[in-house]
Amino acid sequence: MSRGPGYLQRWLLENIARSDKAMTFNEILVAAYPEDYGIPGRSVERSLRRALRGLIGDGKMGAVIALGEGGPADPHRYAYNPIWAALAGNEEGYQRLCAIAQAGRSSIAAR
Repeated sequence: MSRGPGYLQRWLLENIARSDKAMTFNEILVAAYPEDYGIPGRSVERSLRRALRGLIGDGKMGAVIALGEGGPADPHRYAYNPIWAALAGNEEGYQRLCAIAQAGRSSIAAR
């Protein structure tokens, strides 16, 4: 039984929602662990990936959407799902999040 999002998931939601563009995993990793923290270990990276995967929702209506095919040439870009702003009745937030998602898709199509 789930007790809601954990600490890392809440941090991811806040930072992805605040971002003005869709973020790659490396951008998220740099934001989570700045240079003064040092190089994060494999377990830290794995925990962050697991938290992010939980937010995507595996085909369900997740809080985060993954854009791109994945891989070195076209890494996934993560953006906050605009439907949540629409459900909350936040028209301005919905328009902003749609623009971010569309820009992420456009950068993928340009390749």
